[in-house]
Amino acid sequence: EVSCVMPGPVNTELTVGIPTGPLIRNIEPQAVADAIVAAVSRPRFDVYVPRSLAGLTLLGNLMPRRARDGLARLLKADTAVQRTDWAARRAYEDRAARETHVS
Repeated sequence: EVSCVMPGPVNTELTVGIPTGPLIRNIEPQAVADAIVAAVSRPRFDVYVPRSLAGLTLLGNLMPRRARDGLARLLKADTAVQRTDWAARRAYEDRAARETHVS
């Protein structure tokens, strides 16, 4: 069996300083772990964490491209990187840069 686990932003060092929007909130790592265990116990291909992401994904897939882009602008998803708190992310970014340059 194959399962694709697709979590939203998870409260880990990776998401520090990255803004979320009104429809998507950070989730706890335990929620992702629980979803993985459930998928192993009862296999299914698409595993969204939280489950509400399934509906948002389906809705997005049904929308024409222009409507999807307009919704992204309305929710400010198109400017998330610009609104990132880079000072809060500095420790993570520095460590990631060091680890990629290790021989």
